[in-house]
Amino acid sequence: MNKLELIENILKDEDTALHYKTIQEIYNTKYQQQITIKQINSILSNEINKNKKVSLFIRLKLGIYGLRSWLHTKNHLYKEYTSKRINTDYLDEYIAVIDANLLKKLIPHHGITEKKIDGVLLSSLCQSMYRRIAEKTIDYIQLVTVFLIYHEDKILTFSRTKALPEKRLRNTLSINFGGHISYKEANDIFNQFDIDDPNSLVSRELDEEILINCKYKIKQVGYLYDNSNDMGLQHLGLFHTVKLSNRDINILEKKFFIKESFKTTNEIRDSFTPDYWTNCLLSYFEKHH
Repeated sequence: MNKLELIENILKDEDTALHYKTIQEIYNTKYQQQITIKQINSILSNEINKNKKVSLFIRLKLGIYGLRSWLHTKNHLYKEYTSKRINTDYLDEYIAVIDANLLKKLIPHHGITEKKIDGVLLSSLCQSMYRRIAEKTIDYIQLVTVFLIYHEDKILTFSRTKALPEKRLRNTLSINFGGHISYKEANDIFNQFDIDDPNSLVSRELDEEILINCKYKIKQVGYLYDNSNDMGLQHLGLFHTVKLSNRDINILEKKFFIKESFKTTNEIRDSFTPDYWTNCLLSYFEKHH
């Protein structure tokens, strides 16, 4: 069963409206798995926004969810909650950065560096910076996750929307999922970059981007860096591939990512002019597949 179905089972078993924090507590205890509050909100919000009046779930109050069927079976006990749209500014967060002068401790060159990500070393080099400030300097490098998701010989692609926080990437095509790493996450006492730990930062980051309803395998590749322009100089990618057993997936951040499809490397190159990161990822995929 996938995460959506497990959450549905919790609400059926409890037979009452639950706050997302309560859903998280029950989920983690009942299924011996870890799910974050952000993941629960992403999964439920995406299902509600996508399916609207035929969705499985319903928002009853701010942060409180139930099953849509209850509107008809619980004698008008529940009423759907409609919230005013809130504009969350993702630039108003503290992210993990490293001093650009320390980059040589991690990688010997630009492009893809295939090596094990040393979580202890990386965490020791990190410091906290307001993202809005980090976007204005090349003296500090922002840590981001990079996931290349594929099935057989085709890579999952998507289009970024105009709602994306990073203005330079709006309305563009891409093949790499991922996002900024918060300072708190990077400095957890555990090795957050352990791909074998389902509760690690890497696993949580992937789960927040995409709902995978099939078996999959994450492979840690190493680092991705581009020193050819300011945007490249500002970001260090922690590169992982994700091999799917089939194509049963759903993108969760529909506000930012749309028009997902699986394409071969040739189809991708025919669709748009790849940037440096995309070229690196395509070359890596062709070399290893």
